Amino acid sequence: MSLGVFLYSKMSFEIHTEGSCIGKRGSWSYRVEHRHSESVVATLHSDSGEASGTTDIQMKLMAILKALAFVRSIVSDELIIIKSDCALCIKCITREFDCTSDDAFKRDKVTRGFVQYLQEIWWKMSGLNVQFECSTDSVPL
Repeated sequence: MSLGVFLYSKMSFEIHTEGSCIGKRGSWSYRVEHRHSESVVATLHSDSGEASGTTDIQMKLMAILKALAFVRSIVSDELIIIKSDCALCIKCITREFDCTSDDAFKRDKVTRGFVQYLQEIWWKMSGLNVQFECSTDSVPL
């Protein structure tokens, strides 16, 4: 049995997240789908919001954080697949990049708010079975 078939042979949640910022006005959104099998998908919940004085990456992280908060309230042991439009976000969340140390990478790419979002996401993920994937329209590093 292939891994893809195995993952969807049980119930799972798939979360699609997006975020963007034009000028100082940002927006985020997410959609939660519940997969009962490889072919049966039901949209369970969606939400969106806006913020001012923010960045693209912070809005992308906000979408992930809000989606995790929702799913955490209804599930504890099912697989959660988060599909984000931000490759950098995923690399930081999964700690492939060290985005919280005080180094050149952080000074160049990361703000203090970014680090706070990461810490909240790590806290919300604790104890959950979460996997991350980049969506096709992912923002490059």
